[in-house]
Amino acid sequence: MRNSLNQFNENMRYVKELGMLHAHLKNDLKLPNDLSDLLRAQWVYAVSALDKLIHEFVRIGMIETFNGSRNKTSKFNSFPVSMSTLINIQSSSVPPSHYWFEQEIIQRHKQLSFQDPEKIADALMYNPD
Repeated sequence: MRNSLNQFNENMRYVKELGMLHAHLKNDLKLPNDLSDLLRAQWVYAVSALDKLIHEFVRIGMIETFNGSRNKTSKFNSFPVSMSTLINIQSSSVPPSHYWFEQEIIQRHKQLSFQDPEKIADALMYNPD
C-alpha cells in the first residue's frame, strides 16, 4: 500500500503545481486570458487521485484478505465472484489463484467512482484495518 500512497502523493504534487502555474500566469505574468480551466483541472486531478488511491487500497486489501494476511469482513465475504473466476482460482497454479481474484476485483470495481464519502466508507468496509 505504500506504493499506492507514494503515487497519490506524486499526483497531489502535480495538483499543487497546477495551482502554482495558475498563480504565476495570473499574478506574475498578468496574462489577460481566462485561466479558470487550470483551477478546474486542479480539482479534477485531485478527485481523480483520491479515487485511484481508494481503488488501490481496496484492491490490495482484498488480495491480502484473500491470501489470509487480513481478517475477513462480512463485506468481503459477500463479494461476488463469477464462475469462470472461481474455476480459474480452483485450477490455477500459474498464475497464482490471487491473480484471478485480483482480475475479478478490477473488473467489478472499474465502473465505480470513489468520490462520495459514503461510497468511500462503503468500499473501505472490504478491509478491516
